[in-house]
Amino acid sequence: MRTSVSAPQITRLYLLRHGQVEATWRGKIYGDLDVALSDRGRRDAERCAHQLENVDLAGVLSSGLRRSDYGAAQLTRDRELVPVVEPRLREIDRGAWRGHTFAEIDRDHAGSWSRWSKAPEHRAPVSGESLADLARRVRPALEHWADRFAGREWAAVGHSWVVRVAVCDALGLDLNQAPRLDIRTGSINVLERLAPGRWLCAGTNLDHVPALGTWRGGASPK
Repeated sequence: MRTSVSAPQITRLYLLRHGQVEATWRGKIYGDLDVALSDRGRRDAERCAHQLENVDLAGVLSSGLRRSDYGAAQLTRDRELVPVVEPRLREIDRGAWRGHTFAEIDRDHAGSWSRWSKAPEHRAPVSGESLADLARRVRPALEHWADRFAGREWAAVGHSWVVRVAVCDALGLDLNQAPRLDIRTGSINVLERLAPGRWLCAGTNLDHVPALGTWRGGASPK
C-alpha cells in the first residue's frame, strides 16, 4: 500500500523595503535613525500596498520607525488588521557613522567604510552593529512570526540591510555577500519558509506578485 506524502506547508513573507527617504538624508548613513519619507517614498509605499491588495495577509509587521510604519499603515488601510511593531526588524545600528556621508567616513576614519563594505559580517563602527549582530536579531524574529503565520501569507516593512540579511539566508550566501544584493527602496521581496530554518527566495524587487506556492528565480531551498 502506498503512503501519500503531503507537500510542505509553505509560509510566504512579503518583505518590503521602505520607500525613498527625504532628500537631506540621501547619500548619508542613517541606519536606525528615525528618518522621514519623501513624497516619492510615500508613493512607493502606496504602490507596494496596491500591488498586494488582493493578497490575503494574515498579519503586517513594522520595525517601528516612521518610514516603516507608513508602509505598514498602507498595507492595513483596507484590511481588518492592525500593524504589529517588531523592533528586531529595525535597521542596522550605524553607531558613530550616523549622519555622515560615505566619503566622510573613509576620509575621517582611514577608509573604514571601504573596509566594512568588503567584509561586513563581523566589522562594525564604534557603538554600532555588524551584519552578524543584525542577523542575530532578525533571524529569530522572522522565525517567530513565520511560526505564528504558518501556512499563510504575511508582510513586513523593513529596511535595506534587514532585507539583505534575510535574502542572503534564503540564497545560502554568507553575509559578506550582502552588499552585492540590489534591494531597492519601495521594493517587494518574497521569501518562502518550507520548514523551520529552511527558506527560499521567490524573488526580489518584484513588480508583480506570484501566486502562493510558486516561486521564480534560480534559488533553491537552503
